[in-house]
Amino acid sequence: MEILDQKSRVEELTSHVMEYLDTRWDLLVLDMTEKSLTAASGIMTVLILTIFGGIALVFASLGTAIWLGQRMHSPVAGYFVIAGVFVGLLALALTFARNYIRTVVTNSVLESIKDDNEDETTS
Repeated sequence: MEILDQKSRVEELTSHVMEYLDTRWDLLVLDMTEKSLTAASGIMTVLILTIFGGIALVFASLGTAIWLGQRMHSPVAGYFVIAGVFVGLLALALTFARNYIRTVVTNSVLESIKDDNEDETTS
């Protein structure tokens, strides 16, 4: 009788362990889904803002080039001045932005990991 009781306890324990493992797996899947959706929404937000910002920048640049061309009495000169400004900005961006972007991305990833660890310890 005692052997049957122990056997039923082992089966019950095994059932609980399997249920626990299934629950942990479901939690892991949900956490990964949440993180990937958060990343995807962030990427989409940046993409949309970049597209609209780029369109606005193009129109502002064209307007400024036309205005400068009228002020300089040479439409071509206005476009070349604006192109020169953009080449200068590109050179500055290539010089300084690499380290800055790397730092910002690294810090944001580390902050995200830190926030996740704090959320797990408080749960």
